[in-house]
Amino acid sequence: MRIIAAANEGGGAALDQVIGMSVAATIVSVGLLWIGYLHRQRRITWLQSLADKVGNKFNRPPWVALQICLFVTTIVAALFGFIWDVSLHIGKGRDAGPLANPAHYFILFGLFLLFIAGTLAMVLPYDKPGSAAVRITRTWYAPVGGLLMAMCGLYALIGFPLDDIWHRIFGQDVTLWGPTHLMLIGGAGLSLVSVLILEYEGRRAIGFSADDDTRFVKFLRYLSFGGLFIGLSVFQIEYDFGLNSSDWYSNP
Repeated sequence: MRIIAAANEGGGAALDQVIGMSVAATIVSVGLLWIGYLHRQRRITWLQSLADKVGNKFNRPPWVALQICLFVTTIVAALFGFIWDVSLHIGKGRDAGPLANPAHYFILFGLFLLFIAGTLAMVLPYDKPGSAAVRITRTWYAPVGGLLMAMCGLYALIGFPLDDIWHRIFGQDVTLWGPTHLMLIGGAGLSLVSVLILEYEGRRAIGFSADDDTRFVKFLRYLSFGGLFIGLSVFQIEYDFGLNSSDWYSNP
């Protein structure tokens, strides 16, 4: 038997929070687009120089090495924020809004950095980055892994405003299996596939075999495969914490 306490169903985020997040996201996005445009027009060199330095250190093309470093930061921040968010909801219940929960900042930072990493992989290469590259314009080709990474980040980020709309229409839910929650988790979890593809494209582009890599690069590759399994297991984390909102046979 379950006892359900009466509570305010709540709605979406406060209007000032929505405006604040929208303004901040717009400013950052415009700035990044401008940097990407200047790089493609070869009017700045510092971005390519930074990517070259990281690429030389890890024996990977510049459009791979810098993105993998950003991705590690991305996935650690997002996972930390997610676990913290779950613990806060278990201990304190619902929050007053997306900006009232400190864990959401780590999630939002991680997902936005994921999108940035994928976009950088698309913007950085001047020449065609391998035989499997996707043609965007007549002279612009993007690596498949970078394109997938950007799509995963964008898909997860779209879940944030949709989550607010969902709560405004249907109230606050207390399950991980809400559709917008699955967008956030799915985008972050499946991004591990994109980073593995991107790393393979980079290794193939320079003609290295897996045996030529340093121990650290091999460790990152193994960590990515392990992270993929962890990411896919997040969907049933309610059962890991023993706080499932419904019986197992009721879930998809």
